[in-house]
Amino acid sequence: MNKQKSPLFFLYHIKESIEAIAIHIQHGKESFLTNRTVKMAVLRELEIIGEAANKLPDELKNQYPSVPWRDITDFRNILAHHYWAIDLETVWNIIHNPDKLPDLKTQVETCIQELENRSPSTPNQK
Repeated sequence: MNKQKSPLFFLYHIKESIEAIAIHIQHGKESFLTNRTVKMAVLRELEIIGEAANKLPDELKNQYPSVPWRDITDFRNILAHHYWAIDLETVWNIIHNPDKLPDLKTQVETCIQELENRSPSTPNQK
């Protein structure tokens, strides 16, 4: 049986991946660029963010047009299918820029809060 997941399920995955990236990069750019484990962990979290964003219903994405949903999913496709073309400086700029991931986290938290307020009796299916 294929049970459809709530948008909250995917929004929580995005939020958790953003928080994990913040932990992975706490030792700075040099660690990200030179430590394969850190680099691969960050790239995997970015893939999760993109895949989770892709699973959100269009109706929800349309309610939050300031979130660059398409860019997020396109970036995930590059990470997953063109791994050899990944520019780590670009990735660093995305994960370290306060207008990127931290802003996305704030927007996702707003989505979560609004969805939870609409249906307080519905579990978040975390």
